Amino acid sequence: MYYFFADLFSKNKVEYLKTDAGIIIRLDDVVELDNILFKKAVKGIIVKPGQVEILLNHMRWADAEVWKKVLTLKLAENDEKIKKLLHHLHQVQYAFYYLWNELPIEIPKLETFSDFNGMAKWGFEYQQKLDEFLSSSKADENEK
Repeated sequence: MYYFFADLFSKNKVEYLKTDAGIIIRLDDVVELDNILFKKAVKGIIVKPGQVEILLNHMRWADAEVWKKVLTLKLAENDEKIKKLLHHLHQVQYAFYYLWNELPIEIPKLETFSDFNGMAKWGFEYQQKLDEFLSSSKADENEK
């Protein structure tokens, strides 16, 4: 449970949340996803144990939504910017997978994919690898 309150005496009228544990969080220091608040860190967000799966499930959903749209648009096949962005998206996902598993980073170049179907397949193969990783002993919360 979070309790909302505001600092009415400061110039910037900062709003806060107070948790049941008594932790006070500035609202401009949080990101909300699926009704869960994630505290921002210097580079990214701080994820509590058990929230990693929420973020990864959101990523799976978002990837699927993007690919559903892209694969139905025939014009997208010739759009270099879309190709580069989708390749970069999965490039980053695979980079994390390789780092988590202490493997050499081996990511195919954009030219490897003759069409979006091949790139989409590569992206969804990452999802399978991610599931395998999350069920492995390497996925301990303290090691991520």
